[in-house]
Amino acid sequence: MPQQVYDTGILPLRTETGEILSPSEAASEIRNFETTPQGTLRTVRGPTPVYPDYGGEFAHTYDTVHGVFHALLLQGKRDVLLAHYGDKVYVYDGWLQTDPVSRPWQPLIGSTTRSPPGVDALLDNDKAPKFPTQFELVSNGIVIMPQGTFRAYFYDGEVCVPLGYDTQPGAPYAYGPDSTTSTIADMAKDENGGFDVSGTTMQEFFGRGRIGTVGTEYNEDRNSEYVLRPGEYAYAYRWVDRWGNMSPLSARSNVVYWSKESGLDNDTVGADVAAGTSLADHRLKQLTLSSVEAGPEKTVGRKVYRTRDLINSGSSALYDIVNSSGGAISSNFATIPDNISTLIPDNAPDSWLVTEAIDTDPMPPVRMGKMAFGRMWYNPANDPSSIIATLPGRWGTPEKNQIIYPDSSGGEITGMWATAGGLIVFTSTSMFRITPSDDGLSFISVTLNASIGCVAPSSIQNLPAGELMWLGREGFYLFNGETAILISEGIRELTHRINPARAARACAAVDPTTREYRCWVPMEGSTENNLCIIWDGNGWRRRDGENLSAVCITKDHRKLMIGGGKVKDTDGVFVLDRESQAFSPPSRTSVVETAWMEWPRSKERKSPLVLYLFLRESNSGSLQVDLYRDWRKTNAVYTTTETTLYSAEDTPPLWGTTVWDQSTKPNQWVKNRPFWTKVSVYVPSCEVYKVRISSQSDVEFVALSIDDLPRSGRSRIP
Repeated sequence: MPQQVYDTGILPLRTETGEILSPSEAASEIRNFETTPQGTLRTVRGPTPVYPDYGGEFAHTYDTVHGVFHALLLQGKRDVLLAHYGDKVYVYDGWLQTDPVSRPWQPLIGSTTRSPPGVDALLDNDKAPKFPTQFELVSNGIVIMPQGTFRAYFYDGEVCVPLGYDTQPGAPYAYGPDSTTSTIADMAKDENGGFDVSGTTMQEFFGRGRIGTVGTEYNEDRNSEYVLRPGEYAYAYRWVDRWGNMSPLSARSNVVYWSKESGLDNDTVGADVAAGTSLADHRLKQLTLSSVEAGPEKTVGRKVYRTRDLINSGSSALYDIVNSSGGAISSNFATIPDNISTLIPDNAPDSWLVTEAIDTDPMPPVRMGKMAFGRMWYNPANDPSSIIATLPGRWGTPEKNQIIYPDSSGGEITGMWATAGGLIVFTSTSMFRITPSDDGLSFISVTLNASIGCVAPSSIQNLPAGELMWLGREGFYLFNGETAILISEGIRELTHRINPARAARACAAVDPTTREYRCWVPMEGSTENNLCIIWDGNGWRRRDGENLSAVCITKDHRKLMIGGGKVKDTDGVFVLDRESQAFSPPSRTSVVETAWMEWPRSKERKSPLVLYLFLRESNSGSLQVDLYRDWRKTNAVYTTTETTLYSAEDTPPLWGTTVWDQSTKPNQWVKNRPFWTKVSVYVPSCEVYKVRISSQSDVEFVALSIDDLPRSGRSRIP
């Protein structure tokens, strides 16, 4: 009587787990495979350099890559790819036929040899366990944040400069008219009815003065009269760049003051005086501000501020002096719309002073930054436990005292991300949400979890379904807006091998085509991110061959994943999952390895006899099948390499071998069809067994199935 054959059923392995007692539908390892739209697993392909090496003058040499970023600027007209490698940040200019020596990358930060000039700064170029260079896209450019005690930089697609101002302008000096010569008698009317003020220090072309406070007071005879009351005024100013970023306010100027002046005069000055009408408004002054320093080269104007009458207004605040008569505040970019003048006349009355000056802080060196609530939020390098906010729309202008310490224990900030619910801020052991306060005038920090944190800011990404995913100390977490969940428990054996001393350099991106979260991490003692761990929404896979230190997605229709790092021990910037004839991709071994099969029947001896592989036709090549037994994955107890990657009964047209000859035998492209093949195996009398399928050729894997016989064979191998 024939023995009963056990069939494992069709096993379409798509995800892996590190658990010993795992279901047969889960693999223990899936390496260097990617999912296809048809639901199969296909060997990972590529990468190819962004700038392929065609040899000679077309070759390009890179240094250690610290960051890559892509954006569309100037209303989508400027395609920008940035890369920080070596001690400079570059912009990709492509095939510059007129400049074959310096193509394809032009320095933005670290050299002033380009046109327009970049920033002359020397950046760090080491492999210390620091965050990758951080980038943030804002409405009018890109904020670039190299690591180290350096400034942040801003690139608008044309010009790159240090972001904001890190210094305060010097104090100005104010001048007022000589009160002894500014009497009505000295202000005789000219032939056109205006006032001749040539005998004073007032600005002649401004005509009558407007500054001061006029009112009625009782004189010594107890009679009411109009007077110019005693007044005091002070000034300050700040620099403004072309993007609206402002420097801190300068120190205040000296105080301009004058004593009380009567509005009446017995001299014969005109009929109005003879009629006893007050001329106190003729006593109003004009002022002049000097020593207004020119700002750094990027400065396009200076905002000048003045107090209202310090004695009579009841306020000591500074107010914006508008640059148009009548006090119109619309389009008032700067009081002095240049970076040359050092002196400005002032004849603006207090009634024109409407907008109060906003006090701001200098722009500090930063480690990372994110935009939320229309502001940029930064983590200062000199105070890594805090976050600061800029003024709305002014990415390089920190608001005065707008500083938050999310972690009361002083934990350093290790990640930031903007979500629909607010700004999420991480330390290595906790996470917080920044939201507006109830009055809408400030912001508050709310603890989301006191035991879950983030170790790598570049690992934080939004998944297609809207969840937030990142790398923490215990593994990978998923945040749905309310709760953070550890989702990598099934691969804990793998995540616990991540080098914690280098985990801060991990980087991730979500592929828009496969919708996978890919995170490159340093494994064991590696100082580089030598393994990519993949989450496809249902489970895990892994890939190698690309030691990437930074990764991004292009924002245009191409939806390419760009990675910077080492491929085949060569530094460069690469397009992932693409190939070109100019670059041979790294040699990879793609692997599908089952769990320990039939462990629920481990008390019964069995012998696997037949392995059915369901594949899809690919190129010429072969698979290697290895079998292991009884929980020991040391030496394979059975190996075969006789399996081909297409059906010999119906050979398809093969890439590189099929000749296109329309005249003799018309050929046509056809889709690769699925097929199955049978592999005879034999592992006698084992408790459990494991199948490992590997290949260095292009493989498209669909599923597998195994037949085994119970208690085949008499020998018992422990």
